[in-house]
Amino acid sequence: MDKIWKIAIDDKDNIVRYSDSVKERRNCLYVNDREIKLSRNFLNEFTGIDQPIDIGGKICRFILIGRFADVVVDGKYLSSGLDYKPLKNIPWWTWVFVALCALMPVVALGGAFPVAIAILGSIWCVRISVMPTINTGKKILYNMLLVLCAWIVWILLLFGLS
Repeated sequence: MDKIWKIAIDDKDNIVRYSDSVKERRNCLYVNDREIKLSRNFLNEFTGIDQPIDIGGKICRFILIGRFADVVVDGKYLSSGLDYKPLKNIPWWTWVFVALCALMPVVALGGAFPVAIAILGSIWCVRISVMPTINTGKKILYNMLLVLCAWIVWILLLFGLS
């Protein structure tokens, strides 16, 4: 997936291109055909990347959460036009939902399906909780629904496989 933004700064057009190569398992960010190194650490896979970048002498931000990528210029997301809100640390209540997902393989006494569902559910709980465009009440509601759906899927698989 390639995403391209054309940004005019000081009457000069700048091209920002983000490329997500699933085959190569890497993400590349280019500003005017110059590759920008993206900050990487273990938690970035869960919480996303919120990194300052220089575009035509102006400090902007590149945001990447899962497959959602956007550039922030002058406090606005370019793709949506919404106000920029920095990515936050993982809220404490997220760990309650992660624990509810992690409980699934324990109740199931192991197995590939419950482990896979628990891992995916946990990842999505964390991603939802750090999304800057969703308010806290909706984040909690979405996480509750996600955990409920994960448990329902596991129960349906349990009865479907027996």
